[in-house]
Amino acid sequence: HGKMERRIIMVIARELGLDVKTVGSAIEVFNCASFAQEVAGIITALGDGQEHIFPSHLTPAQCKVGRTLAAEANFVHTMLAAKDGQQLCIGNKLCFGEEVRGDLMFLLPGDEKPYAASLTFLDRKVVQSEADALGHKSKLHQTANGQCIHVTCSAAKTERPTTSGLAEPSEEADVFRDEAEAAQMVQHVFEHYAADAELFRFADLKVFIEDMVPLHRGGAGKVGKVLSKLDDVYEDTRVLQNDMGFRGKGLNKQFFRVFLERSAKLLSWSLVCMISALYDNMTDPPPGGHP
Repeated sequence: HGKMERRIIMVIARELGLDVKTVGSAIEVFNCASFAQEVAGIITALGDGQEHIFPSHLTPAQCKVGRTLAAEANFVHTMLAAKDGQQLCIGNKLCFGEEVRGDLMFLLPGDEKPYAASLTFLDRKVVQSEADALGHKSKLHQTANGQCIHVTCSAAKTERPTTSGLAEPSEEADVFRDEAEAAQMVQHVFEHYAADAELFRFADLKVFIEDMVPLHRGGAGKVGKVLSKLDDVYEDTRVLQNDMGFRGKGLNKQFFRVFLERSAKLLSWSLVCMISALYDNMTDPPPGGHP
C-alpha cells in the first residue's frame, strides 16, 4: 500500500473502534471486542493458582484490554520479557493472596516470613502487594534455586485498613466463601435496583446512591462529595462495557458487578460488607438474609 492508502486504512479502522498495528510495510487490524471475549473466556476457565501467558505479538490495545479484564476479576497480571518482545501474563491468585494475607497479618514487630524460590513471578508480586498493604517490608534474595522473597514486619505494627466513612458492620466476613456466593449476592442486588431487570440504568443509580447515604458516616457535605463520585464510577464502567463490545443504555449484570467493586473500592469498603449493609436496607432481602 502507498502512504495515502495506509493512512486511509488506519483512519477507517480506528473510526470503527478497531486496533491497528504496523509491522514493517504491512498493516494489521484487530477487533479488540472479539479479543476481549476471548480473554473473558480464559479468565473464567482459570482455576485456583493457574496462570495464562499470552503470545508476544499482542498490540498495546490488546494488552490494555487483557490487563483491564484481569484487574476487574481481581486477578494479578504483569508483562514478562520475551525474546521477541513482552508477554502479558495473568493469574488466578485469589486463594493464594488470602493465604499470604493471613500469614502476614499475625507477624509481630521484627518477625520475618520467608517464601520459597519455587514461587512464580506472579506469586512474588502477590506477596509484595500484600506486604505493602500491611506496611511490611519485602526483599528479594537470590539463591541457587532462584529468587526467594522475605517479608519483615515493621517496628510499628500497622493495622490493615477496613472502612473509611462507612458504618462498619459487626463481625461480618470481608470475603466471599466462593464465587457462587459472590455471583448470587450480586445477582440479587442487580435485580433489586435494575428497574427493567435487564440493565442498571442511570435512573437506577440515583436510587442506589440514596440507599448509600444512611450507610455513610460524616457530615452531609462530606457524604455528598463522596457519593457524587459514584456518577463518575458508573459512567467509567459504562464506557468500559462499550469498549468491550457490550453496548447498551445501562450496565448489564457482568458490568454491574464491576460497578459495585469500583464503588466499594472508592468508599474503602469490601464488596461483601457493602452488599451486606445494602441488604439490611432492602425491603426484599434474599432468602437467609445477608451472609
